[in-house]
Amino acid sequence: LASDAAGVSGAEMLRYAVQVDIDGFGVSGRATQVKLAHAGSVMLRVTSEHDLVEWWHGQLRAWRDFVPVAADGGDLLDRIRWALDAANADEVARIAAAGAAAVANVTMEASVVHAAGA
Repeated sequence: LASDAAGVSGAEMLRYAVQVDIDGFGVSGRATQVKLAHAGSVMLRVTSEHDLVEWWHGQLRAWRDFVPVAADGGDLLDRIRWALDAANADEVARIAAAGAAAVANVTMEASVVHAAGA
């Protein structure tokens, strides 16, 4: 994970309860995987305007593995508030655990096998 402009390291970012995943000029790929694999955090995934996906993204389901956010980010603050609301703690924990489980088998070996068409 890269750090942001303020110099927050990727490891430090993973200490937060909510992770936001946004595509830039390409798919966030490995960053998405790292954020999901950290079961202590729930991932809010901004819908890609350009259909930027990794081969394993098709396994992910909104509200099961991550919390969806509109492509324009218009509902981002509402989603963050929802994820941090103690009333939703059980559902947030379930989504975080499911997201971590969903990427548990996304390994370099699996990526090579997929790329090879096996």
